[in-house]
Amino acid sequence: STAIESATGTATPSALAAMITDEEIELAIENATEAIEVCLTGFRLAIVTGGLCGNTVARRAFVNALYGFTQLGTGRLMNYRHVRCLQALLKLGRDDGELLGDTWEYVFRSLSEMARLRQVFDGQVRNNIIIAGSIDNEAGNIPEAEMDEGSLNSSFTEDSLLHEDDMDRRSIDEANARAIDAAIPEN
Repeated sequence: STAIESATGTATPSALAAMITDEEIELAIENATEAIEVCLTGFRLAIVTGGLCGNTVARRAFVNALYGFTQLGTGRLMNYRHVRCLQALLKLGRDDGELLGDTWEYVFRSLSEMARLRQVFDGQVRNNIIIAGSIDNEAGNIPEAEMDEGSLNSSFTEDSLLHEDDMDRRSIDEANARAIDAAIPEN
C-alpha cells in the first residue's frame, strides 16, 4: 500500500519515511541500483546490435536517449542514475566506438560538458583555497601551502541532501561538478 500511496501522491514524503524502516530503504536503494544496471546493459546491447546490423535509426535513438538521461546541459541536478548513464555512454565510446558511427556526437557533447563542469570544479577548489587561506592566515593558523584539494573536497556537503528547487543554476553546476569529479576520473 505504501507504493500505491506514493504513486498516487496521497502519502507525503514524511509520512512515507514514517511507514518504512531503514532496512526497507536500503533494500529499495539496492533494487533501484540493480534496475539501473539492467537498463544500462539493455541500452548497451541495443546500441551495439544497432551498430552491428547497420540500423542507424535505432542506434541513434538509443544513444540519444542515453545522452538525454545524463541530464548534461539541462541545468538540472544530477544524481546517481544520471552519472551512471554518463559513465555508460563514455564506456560505449571507449569499448564499442567503432559501432557508434555518427552518434559519436553525443559522446563528444558529453566530454565537452564534462570539461566545462571540471572547470567549474577547479574554480570552486581555487576559490575555497583562497578563502580558507585568507581566513587561516588572518587567524594565524595554517599556512596556505599546507592546504590541499583533498581536504577541501571532504568538506563539501552531501549532494543527496540538496534540493534542486532551492538552488540557482550556479549552485546546480557546482553540485554537478562535484558529482562528476567524484565519479569519473579525469584521465
